[in-house]
Amino acid sequence: MKIPVAFFSIFDYKRKKQHGFTRRWIRQGRTEEMIEHLRRAGYVVAIALMCGFAVVQLAGDNGIPALLAKRKQLRELEDQNRALELGNQELRKANEGLRSNPDVQKRAVRESLGLLSDGEEVFHTGGDPGKPVAPPEDGAAR
Repeated sequence: MKIPVAFFSIFDYKRKKQHGFTRRWIRQGRTEEMIEHLRRAGYVVAIALMCGFAVVQLAGDNGIPALLAKRKQLRELEDQNRALELGNQELRKANEGLRSNPDVQKRAVRESLGLLSDGEEVFHTGGDPGKPVAPPEDGAAR
């Protein structure tokens, strides 16, 4: 690669009256070379702008942090979906049992309505019916 002579004349302090290498190149008829340097400078500026834009886009609200957050949300929703699917399978099995087995039907009706069958008795202990009875703390009343 040939370095233009005008490049070195920038650092020549004796020739301060000259107005830069572009005017000198035009005077010397080296416009193609000047256009090539300007084109390269344009490419460098364009690439720098594209890199800056890419950095802003990747680090912005819709960039990589947002992508990672969406992936985490997707995993959580997939886990919830699996749990709901397992619950649905259990409900399908229970539903099938209620449709086909009369003993399961009777038990479900008795539990939901609080009915008793022949020979069953209910003992009320005086506590809250929904609350389980806790064993004594000292362990002596066993």
